[in-house]
Amino acid sequence: PCTPAVCTEDDVCTDYPEPRSVGTLTLNGLGAALSLEPTSSMVVYQSPSLAYPPCELGGGVTASAPGFSLHADCIAPLQLSGPDPIPIRAEQPIHLTWEAAAGGAATRVHIKLDVSHHGGSKGEIDCDVPDSGVFDIPAPLVTELLGLGLAGFPTINLDRVATGVDATNSNLTLVLSSDVTRAVDTGVISCLDTSACPDGQTCQDGGTCG
Repeated sequence: PCTPAVCTEDDVCTDYPEPRSVGTLTLNGLGAALSLEPTSSMVVYQSPSLAYPPCELGGGVTASAPGFSLHADCIAPLQLSGPDPIPIRAEQPIHLTWEAAAGGAATRVHIKLDVSHHGGSKGEIDCDVPDSGVFDIPAPLVTELLGLGLAGFPTINLDRVATGVDATNSNLTLVLSSDVTRAVDTGVISCLDTSACPDGQTCQDGGTCG
């Protein structure tokens, strides 16, 4: 046990990082300029409600405070196409399609597939791919993930990301993102209680009928 730290590898406990204030944070490119002060002991910078979309595609968004300035280009909201839910079967790739970023956009798409999170995750597939509008998760990875076990309410998440860094400190990043979460069909029936299950089946631990 590592409490209150976290286990980061076998027999190694590591303290959680502590939140740090950077003073007044100034944001430009999201409508009127914003000056934000940290709140709470967790040092949270909370903006007022913004218009949607909050910035103009291709326009610059900057975040600055004493000692640093970060810049990233505004991104388009991610539009995921294809079936809903997305079918997932062993020995078959998962074909994903979305509206690709405009030419020249420096964005990536992060993909997270989790089919066992309800009641405790056993594994997931994470991908970082070009924002080209199409990607196939390879069949061997899909088969291996399904082999770890299934739980109810499986999902896949796609997140379009643009990242800006400070010229003098690469540890500081500004991330603009637009994400979509969609249900996936692994062949199981998800449930919160037995009333959601076919006759003769009950809702099992992990949120599946059986």
